[in-house]
Amino acid sequence: MSIQDLVNSRTRAIAVVVLAMGGDLFACALARLLIKGEEGRRILPAVRMLETGNYIVPQVGSNPYYRKPPLINWLVAASFGTFGVAQ
Repeated sequence: MSIQDLVNSRTRAIAVVVLAMGGDLFACALARLLIKGEEGRRILPAVRMLETGNYIVPQVGSNPYYRKPPLINWLVAASFGTFGVAQ
């Protein structure tokens, strides 16, 4: 084994460790994100759609929510249903 091979293998090992640490830091930063402002208003009708099975009229609590078109609510509900977040 030559010196160049040792340098290459050491460089690869360092790169793997740095990438793994970077991935861990990125995952921790994502876990800290808070739901702010508009996001909560997008989640509530989607969760209600999954609870009631009514995908036509978005609702917040028991009140109809007509302020925004329902497409985003449908997409959020589909995502929650697919990944098992709410049910």
